[in-house]
Amino acid sequence: MIFFLILILGLAQGSSSNTDPGGGKGPPLQITVKLGTDVILPCDAVDPNQPSQLFEWRKNGSKSAIFIKFMNFKPHIDSRYSRRLHMINSSAILLSGAKESDSGIYRCRTMQSGSETTILKHGRWIVLKVTGKFK
Repeated sequence: MIFFLILILGLAQGSSSNTDPGGGKGPPLQITVKLGTDVILPCDAVDPNQPSQLFEWRKNGSKSAIFIKFMNFKPHIDSRYSRRLHMINSSAILLSGAKESDSGIYRCRTMQSGSETTILKHGRWIVLKVTGKFK
């Protein structure tokens, strides 16, 4: 079990730069929201026929994830997103009260384990732009 946790942590800290082809599907998804509104970031790296043990979201190619969900454990959420980031639909994330600093490039990654293999899948790039004034 300890080996498996070390493996997961190593994968979670791995590289996910903007130049990583990683299997993203198609061109980036462009999402524009007004300041203070909520937005759902969908993840297309999910195989509905095989459950994922790890879900991870990163922003701007960072080596540190902003959201990590491992199996049935409580998710780890970056402190900058505390109380504003929630997993919905088993893979998408809901970002509440969008701030200008939330603008950037997001990407999900999943890990699925079979009886003999472990598969990492990268989702499509999502470009989030937060504009306007909160009313």
